[in-house]
Formats: sequence, structure tokens, C-alpha cells
Amino acid sequence: MKRLLVFPVVVALALLASACYYDRFEALHPLVGFVNTCDPALDSTYTASIRYIMANSCTSCHNSQSPQGNVNLDNYASVKGFVESGKLLGAIEHQAGFIAMPPATRIKDCEIEKIHAWINDALKE
Repeated sequence: MKRLLVFPVVVALALLASACYYDRFEALHPLVGFVNTCDPALDSTYTASIRYIMANSCTSCHNSQSPQGNVNLDNYASVKGFVESGKLLGAIEHQAGFIAMPPATRIKDCEIEKIHAWINDALKE
């Protein structure tokens, strides 16, 4: 009788584990890690560099599927909105009055500079 119960449990666990494949960060963001976001040759546009900075440091918690703190940073319009409100820079620069993000570490200075360049260049997509 116990053997009859073990088989369905093993099958259910195998199906559950395989269903998570597309939830893996690497599968959703295949170029993350291959793009040097600090490369000065990269344009300061959302598509060329900012989206990779967000993917590396922000979207594991702040995405459309689970926007922690009601913050979604996985698309151009959302990131632009947080930049225009001043919340993005306040958080990533760990300014007083803002919740420091990411909480356990800091975004690289060169990436913050790239975000500043993007803002100064009119938030080009």
C-alpha cells in the first residue's frame, strides 16, 4: 500500500520541479551576466544598459509578477516613472528618507553613473 502512495508523490514532486524552469532568473534574463553594464561603450539608454542593471539588481524582487513594496521595475515605463518621482535614485544612492535598495548590498558606482547619464540624456528608451 505504501508503494502505491510513494509513486504519485514522486511524480507530483517531479512535475512541480520542472514547472519552475521558466521561473528561473537565468531563463528569463539570458543576457544578464554577459553584458558589462559598466562598459562606457554601451549607450546610456534603457534598452542598451539600464534594463540589465535593473535585471541584475532589482527585478528579482520588483517585477510585475511579485512587485514587492508595490514597485515594479521590469519595464521601461515603470522604471521611468520611478526615476521621474525621484524614488529610484533616492533608493539606489541610499539617500536619507528613502529605503536603501538593494537592501543587502549597493549597486556599483559605475552603474549608478550610467543611470545618471540616462537621466541626463532624457530617459531614452
